[in-house]
Amino acid sequence: MRAYRGTTPTVDGVIAPGEWEDAMSFTGVRGWTPQFTPTTHAADLSLKGYVKYDDKRLYFAFDVTDDVLYGIDTDR
Repeated sequence: MRAYRGTTPTVDGVIAPGEWEDAMSFTGVRGWTPQFTPTTHAADLSLKGYVKYDDKRLYFAFDVTDDVLYGIDTDR
């Protein structure tokens, strides 16, 4: 994966419109090694991620959708 220099994002837990448009983006979790159970459907544990850097730091942002929250909807 390549990361590109971009504008410094606001690290506040919100992916604001346009904030990550200058970042490298990636999607999906198919083919990843599961820790608990395999992901068999694209809508389950769907992921869109972003990566970019500025003069000082490397930034990642993740937008994850899942219908089950580990430790909340399941036992720990």
